[in-house]
Amino acid sequence: MTVVALSACGGSSSNDTPAPSAQPVPSVPSTPASAPSAPSTPASASYSTSFSLNESPISEQNHWVNNSTDRTRVVTSNGRAYGTQVGGAFDDSYARLAGAWRPNVVIEATAFRGTTSGLQEIELLFRANDSTPGKVTLYEINFAHNGQYVDFVRWEGGLAWSDFTFLVPSGTYANPGGVNTGDRLRGQIIGNTLTAWINKGAGWVLIGSASDTSAPDGGAALKSGAPGIGFYKSGGAGAMDQFGFSDFQVTELP
Repeated sequence: MTVVALSACGGSSSNDTPAPSAQPVPSVPSTPASAPSAPSTPASASYSTSFSLNESPISEQNHWVNNSTDRTRVVTSNGRAYGTQVGGAFDDSYARLAGAWRPNVVIEATAFRGTTSGLQEIELLFRANDSTPGKVTLYEINFAHNGQYVDFVRWEGGLAWSDFTFLVPSGTYANPGGVNTGDRLRGQIIGNTLTAWINKGAGWVLIGSASDTSAPDGGAALKSGAPGIGFYKSGGAGAMDQFGFSDFQVTELP
């Protein structure tokens, strides 16, 4: 601690008694620097859209991408997003959001449905990676137009039937009444578990969930990636522009 001495000031007093010298006064110790605060948790990222642009393929100022060389694209028109797949192969149309995303997210989207037939799906996608040419990996929750099934699928990368792994047997979960215009769909992934809900106007109803335990650590095989949307039709099924989304929102989870 630094001590500052103050010298005596003025002359002698009237009785010639020497004025006492001022006593050393300790300086006030400086306030110690406060301990560094804990780093703040980054705000959760989110993205929402009502597909107001007419684009082929969807971009929305480079927010959406599809880097695959063998999957079909997503387009937007008149406030709707839908696929361009011809049908008859497993080259689902998809688009994922650009940038880095936390692995855990929740997606909500509103469906539209016109004249559909055969096998037609709209899909919520999770942890999508397409940086390797000819390979797309992701998790998919699909909703059949007629409610026949709501499946949980892991894409392994290729286009063969064997490149798609069902986390629970296809048809384990169904959606009575099918998906209709205005229905809200919700999908979520936390850790290794995906969950699906639907809201037909009376509140959210749980459809089901599935977990991926295939990694060596017993957890999810896919640890990271981006959220997105997808579309599928079988050969001879209805037109792709008859089943899709009219809005989309995704939010990161801790």
